[in-house]
Amino acid sequence: MFKRTQKIWHKHFLSHAMLLFNNNHTESVIITDSERHILFTNEVFTNTTGYSANEVLGKTPKFLQGILTDKDSSKKLNTAIQNKESITIELINYRKDGSPFWNSFSITPYFNPLGKLLYWIGIQRNITQQRQLEQELLEAKNKAEQLAFTKSQFLANMSHEIRTPMNSILGFSELSQESNDLSEIKQYLANINTASSHLMAILNDILDLSKIQAEGFTLNKKPFYLKNLLDSIQLLYPTTGRSFTLEANCNINNPFLPFLIGDELRIKQVLLNLLNNAFKFSPHGSVKLIVDCEKINVSGTRFIQLKFSIVDTGIGISEEQLKSIFKRFTQADTSISRNFGGTGLGLAISQQLIQSMGGEIQVQSTLGKGSTFSFELPLEISNDAIKNPSLNTDIEQLTLYDNSVFPNKRILVVDDDKMSQVVAKLMLKKLDFGFEVAENGAIAIDLINKKRFDLVLMDIQMPVMNGLQATHNIRKSYTEQDLPIIGMSAGILLHDQMACFNAGMNSFLPKPLDFESLKNELVKLLS
Repeated sequence: MFKRTQKIWHKHFLSHAMLLFNNNHTESVIITDSERHILFTNEVFTNTTGYSANEVLGKTPKFLQGILTDKDSSKKLNTAIQNKESITIELINYRKDGSPFWNSFSITPYFNPLGKLLYWIGIQRNITQQRQLEQELLEAKNKAEQLAFTKSQFLANMSHEIRTPMNSILGFSELSQESNDLSEIKQYLANINTASSHLMAILNDILDLSKIQAEGFTLNKKPFYLKNLLDSIQLLYPTTGRSFTLEANCNINNPFLPFLIGDELRIKQVLLNLLNNAFKFSPHGSVKLIVDCEKINVSGTRFIQLKFSIVDTGIGISEEQLKSIFKRFTQADTSISRNFGGTGLGLAISQQLIQSMGGEIQVQSTLGKGSTFSFELPLEISNDAIKNPSLNTDIEQLTLYDNSVFPNKRILVVDDDKMSQVVAKLMLKKLDFGFEVAENGAIAIDLINKKRFDLVLMDIQMPVMNGLQATHNIRKSYTEQDLPIIGMSAGILLHDQMACFNAGMNSFLPKPLDFESLKNELVKLLS
C-alpha cells in the first residue's frame, strides 16, 4: 500500500513539475532521481543544449561536461551531491553540436517527510555572454593598465631624454656668458648646437608619431637618384674611427634604374634611424649597409624591388625583446642603469613609414652577436627622369647659390617673438638680405602698403592679427608671384601646413628655422 502511494505521489510530482517548469520558467530545468538519473528536462533545456528530453532520460547531467570544464568546479559539485547539499556553481557545459557554453548551475535536494532523498532539482542559466563580457572587460582593463604603465615609463624616459640635451644647452649658455675667451665660447656654442640638434631629433620623433597616428602625413613621391641617396648616407659615416661599409649588389649606374619614384627623404630617414641604432648598439663592432636589387620588371611599367639590410656586430637583441621592438614607446632596456638612450619611437615610426611605402621591416638577431634589420621596397622606375636627367639637379643648384644674383632684395619678418625675430634677422643678414620687422599681421599690412618688399616671412600665431588673417588680406592686393609669403610655425602637422597654403602662402617652414632650409626656400621663391 505504501509503495503504491509513493508511486502515485511520484507521478503526481513529475506531472506538476512538467507543468510548472515548462510554462513558467525561462531557464533550463533538470530533475533527477536520488542517483542523479534524469527524469525530466524542460523546453528551455532542449533549446539551450540541442538535446531532446528522450535523448537525455536516464543519463546523469555529467555527460554535459567536457575537456574545458573546470575540474575544481566539478569536484565541488560532486562533494555537494555526496553531502546532499544545495550548491550554485559556474562551469562549462557542452551542447549536442559540441560547442561549449558557460553555465550557472544550481542544484537543490528534495526530501520526503521521512527525510529520504527523492530528487535533485537543477536550474541552469546560460551565462556565456556575461562571461564573454567579463573577459573582454578584464582584457580591456589589463590592456589599459599596460598602456598606462608603458606611457608612464615612456614619459619618464622622455623626460630624461629631453632634459639631457637641455642641461647641455643651459649649462654651456651660462658658461659662454661668463667666459671672455673667444675660442672657448666658440666651443661652447658648438656644444649647444650639437645638443640642440639632439633635442630637435627627439621632438621630430614625437611629431612624426603624432602625424602617423592621425594619418596626417603624406608621402612625397618624386624621381630620385639611388646613387645620390647612397652617397649622401656614406658621407655621414666616415670610415675613420668606426667601421662602416656600404655594399651595393646591383649596378646603380644601370640606365634602366638611375631614377626611381618614391619618397627619398622618408627612405633616408628610415635608413639613418636604423644605421644610428646599429652604431649605438655596436660600440666596438662594425656596421654594414647592403643594397640588393632583387627583381626588375621591364615590361610595361618598370618596377624594381630594392632590399636594404643593415647588419651590425653589436650587442644583439634577446628573443623576448624582439617581440615588442616595433611597439610604440618601447625600449629594449628600460632600467635606470641602461647604457643606451633613445625615445623608443624610432623603430615604430620607421616600421609605419616602410609599411606606408608597401614594405615591412624584418629583424634577425642573436644576443651578443649582432642584428640585421632589413626591408624591401617596390619602386617604380621613372621613364621621364631617364630622358631628362635635369630633374635631379634642383638640389645641387640650390647649394651653388650666390646672393649677388639677387641684389637689394628686402624681406619683411613678421613675428611677435623677440628671440625668433633675432634668429631670422641674423640669418637674413648672413645672406646679405635687407629686412624689416613687424610684430603682428596688422603692422605688416601697414608696412607693405607703404614700402616695397620682395618676400614676407610670416609667423602663424600672433596677437592682434595672426599670420593667416594677414596673408588673406595681403592676397587681395598682391598675388603669390607679386609678393611671395613663407609661413613659419612651431606647429608642423599637416593641418598647420594646409592652413598656410589655403590662406595663400607660397610655402611653409617649421620652427626652429634651419639656415639651409631658409636659404633654399628664398632662392626658389626669388629666382
